[in-house]
Amino acid sequence: MALDDLHPYDFIKLYGYHPDHVKHEPEPECLGDTLGISFEDYFKTDDKFCKSCGEPFEAKRSTKLFCSHKCREYNARQKTKEENFSPTAYRTNMEYWDRVNFAMELYLKCKTQDQDTWLQRYIDNPTTKRIVCNPTLLRSSSNNIAKVCHHYVRRQCGVSIKDYFP
Repeated sequence: MALDDLHPYDFIKLYGYHPDHVKHEPEPECLGDTLGISFEDYFKTDDKFCKSCGEPFEAKRSTKLFCSHKCREYNARQKTKEENFSPTAYRTNMEYWDRVNFAMELYLKCKTQDQDTWLQRYIDNPTTKRIVCNPTLLRSSSNNIAKVCHHYVRRQCGVSIKDYFP
């Protein structure tokens, strides 16, 4: 039985479309001529370059930036290192150390009989807790306000400065 002998309804059942509406697939040359590029280049996936290592990789998603999980983590670590050296972070660190040194100067300028009262108020001030409990300052070989506060609390309460705060 030839295709011409089939009733249109039977043709639709067999092939899914009416015989008068024959599907024509575009020729590769036709598509290339209209777009100005070849058929293979049009459907080729775009290779991206990894933001961390710079190697080309095939991205399954358009938002993917890294070739692997390892490169993504490495980039995140490098980004935090760069933030530590940013001008804003540098200024914040300088202000912090200025506060530490200024507090030590104020303590040393106090009269000897007022030093214990001044230290107690300094320790109880919630804004200075970050300075008083700073492990770097407490381990430092030079004398600083955190060490002075630690020795004061040890002498008065018998506990470490870190244990003094709840």
